[in-house]
Amino acid sequence: MSKSGVLGHFGDKGSLQLAVVELAADEFWRDVWEPVAATPAGLPRLRAVAGSWLRYVTGDRPPGGCFFMAAGPEFDDRPGPVRDAIAGAADRWHRELLHQARQADGEVARDPEQVVFELTGIMLALHAAHRLRRDPSAPARAARAVARLLDL
Repeated sequence: MSKSGVLGHFGDKGSLQLAVVELAADEFWRDVWEPVAATPAGLPRLRAVAGSWLRYVTGDRPPGGCFFMAAGPEFDDRPGPVRDAIAGAADRWHRELLHQARQADGEVARDPEQVVFELTGIMLALHAAHRLRRDPSAPARAARAVARLLDL
């Protein structure tokens, strides 16, 4: 399809970008959260969520890794609706992780806010090492870091 054909369908570049963000958010939620949503609440679900997120970041779907980890740095300092949509999806995920970490409070040796911060940091480091540097040891290192964080 030609560039004008694509833009003609969406009206403008911004609308196209917003549609991509919405699709990426739906796919992320479906691929990461839905497979583990029925896991019992507390530490079992938090561990399942972390494992699901690890598989997502290192998997082949979507191509290129996590859309939000790739798009976030590109749009983080650009004001506008696309940045707001990316930040909104990231905030939704952060709230869900925090909810899960709070349900596991007492089962994890750290406070929920710190757990989410560190878990997010592990995933960002994994994405960079696995996707950009092509480090074959990155998935195993990230899994060990998550296990240590969640006291496995």
